[in-house]
Amino acid sequence: MATEERRDALRLLHEVELDQDMRRRAEERQRLLERLDRTSDGVVRGTAFKLVDKKGKVRATLGMDKNGPTLELFDTRGMTRAALCVHRNMPGLALLDENGKVRIILSVPKGIGPVLNLDDAKGKNIWSAP
Repeated sequence: MATEERRDALRLLHEVELDQDMRRRAEERQRLLERLDRTSDGVVRGTAFKLVDKKGKVRATLGMDKNGPTLELFDTRGMTRAALCVHRNMPGLALLDENGKVRIILSVPKGIGPVLNLDDAKGKNIWSAP
């Protein structure tokens, strides 16, 4: 076999080996990712989750802290616009304006029942029930 033909044959063999190795590694990565993506019961577990938009900007978080779970939603500027939580066993919903000021709070304190507060842009309560 001529030197050039031998070199071409070796290069082709090397490319085939690389291709097989790449496929094997890709399959191994895929299997590993599939194992990481699920637990034995098919549920993803953690203490926090961040939802990002196409640009990678965080638009929502779901997390646990010492007070309980919180879901927080952000606008395109990264400002919190809504939050839903259960802190110290009391559920609450807060809606914020474009400046980050809490304008509406709905909560259900134990023994009181539902409470709704509406605030103006300066944080002054303008309406509440009960």
